[in-house]
Formats: sequence, C-alpha cells, structure tokens
Amino acid sequence: MKQCLLLFTFLCVAILPSFSQQKIDILGNAGKEQEIKLSEVAKSVRVIPLETTEECLLGTDLKIYYGEEYIFVCDQRQPGAFYRFSKDGKFLNKIGCSGEGPEEYIRSLSFSVDEDKKELWVVDSRGNNFVIYSYDGKFMRKIPIHNAYTYQVVLRENDIIYANNMFYHSSKNYELLRASRQDGKLIQRVRSTVPEDYKIRLLLREPLLYTYQNEVYYKNPLKNVICVLRDGLKQYRRYELNIGMVDNENRDDYFNPKKNRNMINIAGVYETEDFLLFFYGYKEKAYWMLCSKQDWMCKANNYEDCFTDDLSPSEEKFVCRSFTSVTQRHLISIREDKEGDANPTLLVAELK
Repeated sequence: MKQCLLLFTFLCVAILPSFSQQKIDILGNAGKEQEIKLSEVAKSVRVIPLETTEECLLGTDLKIYYGEEYIFVCDQRQPGAFYRFSKDGKFLNKIGCSGEGPEEYIRSLSFSVDEDKKELWVVDSRGNNFVIYSYDGKFMRKIPIHNAYTYQVVLRENDIIYANNMFYHSSKNYELLRASRQDGKLIQRVRSTVPEDYKIRLLLREPLLYTYQNEVYYKNPLKNVICVLRDGLKQYRRYELNIGMVDNENRDDYFNPKKNRNMINIAGVYETEDFLLFFYGYKEKAYWMLCSKQDWMCKANNYEDCFTDDLSPSEEKFVCRSFTSVTQRHLISIREDKEGDANPTLLVAELK
C-alpha cells in the first residue's frame, strides 16, 4: 500500500506542469552596446521585392505577417489597408475595406492570421469588433471586443485571448479576456487590480502577448514578470525581468515621465529554444537585446545598429522593429525604394 501511494505521488508530480522562474538582467546590460551578428539568431535571409500595382502602393511603415504560403501586409499610413502577396512578392489581392458598413471596419492598424482556417482577423478597436475575412477578401463575420481597447489577439482552435491596453483606466476594466472564436462570447476574464484614480493617468507602455511552443505568454506593463497562461487565464511566472522596477513597488513611478524614462519599456519579445530577443525602449532610445538560454548572458545594441547582416552580401545592418513582424518565426527588415515610386523590398530572416 505504501509503495502504491509513493508511486501515485511520483506520477502526480511528474505530470504537473513545471514552472521555473528565470531571472533576466535587462537593465544591467541595457547601456552596454555590443555587436550582434544576424547569424547568432537567424539561419538565412530572403530578399523579397513587393510588386507595385495601381491597387497597391505601400509606404515603409508596415506591419507584416510572413506565413507558410503568403505574406500579409498592413500599411500603417493607410489605416484599413490590408494586402496579400505570394511568397515571391507578387501582389494577389486587397482584403477588406474601412467604413461603417456591416462588412467593414472603422479603423485598424493591427491584424492576426489563422493559417489553418485561412482567415485574416482585423482588430477594429474603434468599432469594438474583430472583423474576419477569408484570404481572398470575402467577409466572414464580426465578433465583439468586450470592454477593451486592444491591438493583439491570439487565435487558438476554439477560443481567442486578448489583452486590454486601457485596463489601468479603471478598476472595473478587464486586463485579460478569453472568448469563443465563433461568436465572441466571453469564457473567462481577469479584472484589473489598479486603483480607481489611475483612470486619469497615461501609461506609455502596453501589455504584451506572444506564443511559444503552442503556449501563450503575457507581460503586464505594470509588472516585471513574463507569465505563461495555463488553465485558462491563470498566470504562472516564467521570467523575472530586471527593468528598473521591482514587482509590487510604487506603481505611480510608471506614470512619472522622469522616472519612466529610466525604466525599461518592453515592446516586443521573441522566444526560441536557444534564446530570447527583447525589443525595448530605454532613455529615449530603442534597443534589441539577445539573451542566451544556455548561460542567460545578455548583450544589447541600439535599434539601428543592432544586427550585423553576415548572412547576405547586400546589407551591413539588418534594421528591424519588433512590431514589423507579427509572428515569432521571423525578423523582417524593410528596404525603401530609392526612387520612391515602387513598393519596398523585404529582407526576411528566419530565426534559428
């Protein structure tokens, strides 16, 4: 009997999820600029000129999804303009239309792609809807965004998860929401814990969601931890970040411009089996930081000089922003046409 009990206990421990919280010193390495070679994080670079047509004239302020079959582009200078290209850069079609009609979105600068169901989800925060289209631009449906202003949505098989960028405006607001992907009906929500008087403040940072190994990770902008979401929206601490503020310290400092500029503002996270890449702001500059999972050593460089492109002969520096690419598999650099009358060229680095 005792042996059976010990065996049962061992099996229970073995199948429970293990959560080891790793500390990462971002602030301690933030100002130590070092060269980061592109080959340290990527295995190849592909050059893709985007076709120019009368129907598709792009700027360089783009948000891009580089998928298995297609490339999807949102032009930030033309809110409501979404385009689909082949993997070789051939223009295929425009998707959706901005407006106030039943099959339109009012204004959007963000989107997500479901490659399995071949759907593009436009995040219409002004209209409080997710507007879903097929790849060829056919309207599918709208589902509501509940009491939230969001730029991000994680699409899963039966549900969606999104974060509320304005959760700190009121203690009545929700911080995280989980809903049915078919009709948007709420399944679960996490209420904000900030004081009521924070609704008059302006927070110069946003919540982050990203996926890694089929799991969803979340960073609250008022906390110094990255959590993995399991059992619905239950948060398990995965990484503790030294960003100039310890968890549960005076949150008023986040709304103080002078103190805020001396703290790290995490704007993007990429995670692989070997490393984490952080895109962040610090003292009015933008940086990339590479953190190895082997020894947890970090090195950083400023945004414009960060990656030395040793994978292709055409560029000395591989300049990219985290919000250019909306996937975890690639980094994307945008090369503007020198004449100014053609669509830009993409340099797509596939992460290791």
